[in-house]
Amino acid sequence: MHLDIEVPDIEGLADELEVLGAQRLRSDVMAEHGSRWILMADPEGNEFCVCDGGENASGC
Repeated sequence: MHLDIEVPDIEGLADELEVLGAQRLRSDVMAEHGSRWILMADPEGNEFCVCDGGENASGC
């Protein structure tokens, strides 16, 4: 299973998650089709993404 966490401020949440033990799997922010995301892993190695929901996202 792969989770996507949708938030308006992906950098802010990624920073908070790193403090809690998650790690960024790539140093760059990925983007495609108007959406941006950061690929991360929890302390056990399970991958997930922190994403902004795209250009038309209304926010969380």
